[in-house]
Amino acid sequence: MLSDKQKVSFFLPLLDIIFFILIAVLNSFFTNSSTFFLTSCVLFIILMNVLNFYSTRIAGKAKYLLSCVTFLLSFSIVIIFLQYILFDRVDIQRLKLFSINLHILIYFYLRLFIIKKLLKDTVRYIFIVKNQYSSELETIIAEKTAKLKNWIYQGATNAELICNIVKKQNSESNIILISDLSHYNEAEQKIILELKIGGHLVHTYADFSEIYMNRIPVENINDEWLILSRGFDSIFQNNYTRLKRISDIIFSIVGLILASPLVIMATIAIKLDSRGSVIFSQIRSGKDGKPFTIYKLRTMRQDAEKDGAKWAAKNDKRITPVGNFLRKTRIDEIPQMYNVLKGDMSFIGPRPERPEFDEQLAQKIPYYMLRYLVKPGLSGWAQVNYGYGASVEDAKMKLKYDLYYIKNYSFYLDMIIVLRTMLIIFFRQGR
Repeated sequence: MLSDKQKVSFFLPLLDIIFFILIAVLNSFFTNSSTFFLTSCVLFIILMNVLNFYSTRIAGKAKYLLSCVTFLLSFSIVIIFLQYILFDRVDIQRLKLFSINLHILIYFYLRLFIIKKLLKDTVRYIFIVKNQYSSELETIIAEKTAKLKNWIYQGATNAELICNIVKKQNSESNIILISDLSHYNEAEQKIILELKIGGHLVHTYADFSEIYMNRIPVENINDEWLILSRGFDSIFQNNYTRLKRISDIIFSIVGLILASPLVIMATIAIKLDSRGSVIFSQIRSGKDGKPFTIYKLRTMRQDAEKDGAKWAAKNDKRITPVGNFLRKTRIDEIPQMYNVLKGDMSFIGPRPERPEFDEQLAQKIPYYMLRYLVKPGLSGWAQVNYGYGASVEDAKMKLKYDLYYIKNYSFYLDMIIVLRTMLIIFFRQGR
């Protein structure tokens, strides 16, 4: 019998290939556009991998998946509409593109239904090997699993009892969480090793959080974990860093040119909406904590910080009506492409914080300054996964995502962030 992972890894790509063949037949691609068909097929499979839609957790991502499809469909409609307005005609190939997107939308609704059928019985049983340090971990896992439909927390108990229980269950469905291995005696360590060899998933909470929640819990790691865990070394590999810098220069120049009409319109709107300068500058922390001046379109009243530096909060009363729109669409951040061009920032990376806030947060949050091992960015892993941040706890949560990004620093992860940022802008979910 196939496991849940095998079902997804085998059936979903196969289903997608069958769909592409069907859509090619419906749109006569085999006879007229075979190259386009093959290219589209390959790019689609790559995109699905980048967006992690071949994951066993796909069943919980229905809303996000349909948002991606809606974005593609809407983009196609806009292209066709603009072509008609500008050239007073509709190209047949454009109509085919529109037809394809409609087919994709219908297909994805069917696809989600099929996925839910494939994974309807998938249940993850989570055990904790109990010791004197596991009480905090028990509370965290109980809270997390209470919000997830197919994750069942079985409690914390000794290693021997867990071993007896899981022998009667599907090995792939069990996750065994442990504290630091040194907290268990030799007999317990042997049982934990037996569980691991037996095919069960044995994780520390730090590894569990990284694998299943895409963040690193700073409160559950130490120097030893940072030294021995894989990752954090990719940022020192010059090949991708150089490639990223070259792409930053090219895209910032192109972006500034293409976005100049938006900046002009935003400038007029800001002037009509409130008194004060159009461009807002502020000192922020860059790579290795070095300060630099960041530039943005002003979204707050001119006297927003007359009483001192404050975090921007959700529904902040200091934000002007025009500023609220600029934030949601990320238009206010267009001038930061100049910072990218200068080399102070990158398009992707942790958001730069103000030095005065950094000093406070570094005293309260362990490993806080590790977020500056890479250049700060216009968008980052924390921005596409977490909402507003206006407190120390929010900053701590964002750091968990930032550390995940730095540890898994790669072109692949950058592409995921770019795609998710586009969706945030499209649905006006910016801040």
